[in-house]
Amino acid sequence: MRLVKSFKVNHITSIVVAAFPILCLSYGKGYNLAAILLFLASLCLLFVKSEDKTNLQILKDSRVQMVISAFVLYFSLFVLSVVMKNGDFSEVDMPSRVILSIPVLLAAIKHPPKVNWVMNGFVIGAIAAGCVALIQIEYLGLPRAFWGNDSIYWLKGYMAIQSGNMAMSLGVISLVICVYYFKCNKCFLAFFAVVGAMLGILGSLLSGSRGGWVFLPIALIYLVYANRDVFSLKKISLLIISVLFIGFTAIQLNPDIASRISHSIQNVQDYASNKNTDTSIGDRFQLWESAINSFSHYPILGAGYKERLVLRKEFAESGAINQTIGNNDTHSHNQYLEDLSVRGTLGFLALLGILFTPIYIFNKNNNNSNLEIQAINQCGIISIIMMLGYLLSQAMFRHNSGIIFYSIVTVIFLALSINNSKK
Repeated sequence: MRLVKSFKVNHITSIVVAAFPILCLSYGKGYNLAAILLFLASLCLLFVKSEDKTNLQILKDSRVQMVISAFVLYFSLFVLSVVMKNGDFSEVDMPSRVILSIPVLLAAIKHPPKVNWVMNGFVIGAIAAGCVALIQIEYLGLPRAFWGNDSIYWLKGYMAIQSGNMAMSLGVISLVICVYYFKCNKCFLAFFAVVGAMLGILGSLLSGSRGGWVFLPIALIYLVYANRDVFSLKKISLLIISVLFIGFTAIQLNPDIASRISHSIQNVQDYASNKNTDTSIGDRFQLWESAINSFSHYPILGAGYKERLVLRKEFAESGAINQTIGNNDTHSHNQYLEDLSVRGTLGFLALLGILFTPIYIFNKNNNNSNLEIQAINQCGIISIIMMLGYLLSQAMFRHNSGIIFYSIVTVIFLALSINNSKK
């Protein structure tokens, strides 16, 4: 309490919130440390008095109720699946992260962090991600950026796909922040955000995480449309050229990126022509087929993790999928199909709930002439647009990094949006 009295409480909130994106990819397990610090600080801050908000008043806000309901429902479907399908209670460990993000939401609403601190935190986080990727490729000679290595402490915890997607989100969010600073005629900060956007996107490209590229065009189209008052044809052309330049730079730094793109196209063609499954893309298609077949057997509540593996072996024995995939206990490499196969239609709807409830709130709060409010809501929407793309080729929420990153980033922008929506 002495510490709280010696500083403004909002400064403490600003520090721990802004630290999250900075620490996320600064080292392998950065997202864990940042989330723990933010969670513990939030629990303490909920007991600190606010001048104009109480915990009860916050909980009465319909938007807060919607978010909490969506998060609790998502978690509850995992619990129901464990009970109904005789699963292990370890299965609820990962989705519990969305519940642990609720105190962060409440604390950030009660003691609002400074918006410019948070925005600059995301830009610094994107710069850190890009620098880490460049160090790993140029100086450590790793085959892909964010390549985990348990023997080196600061590399332990990196996953090329997960971390590459997170870097892309930080880069695209920085792009939104750049547009905001440009509108405010803050040239230095706009340049600072451009650097963050370029390094974040570059870091993702160097990781070779192909799922991170899928919805990038959609995110850019949204960015241009949402800020059509400042995007002339010349600026749109400059944006496209800049993204292409980043891609060209990434290929020069890591030629394997070009080969991964060509291999992806070839893999799809091979699978379409002769169902060749001896490729990474072919394996994914086989996992998707297995997930769809599992869902067809248990359409309401899903098969559960254990029964899903049993069904996968049966599908392999019947020749529906190959034997290698039949003996594989990995996830479906598609979050939507993963939830459909394991928790059925109810689980799938709960997944959509935690994705589209925040989008609804951001979009509703975005109808405001205040540039700061517009930027906050655009950051929230564009981060979820990117996540919708990642989930097509990766079960992001089956990994600690993915579920933590999504839930924390989303509640940070939700708290800022709800707090500032009345300006």
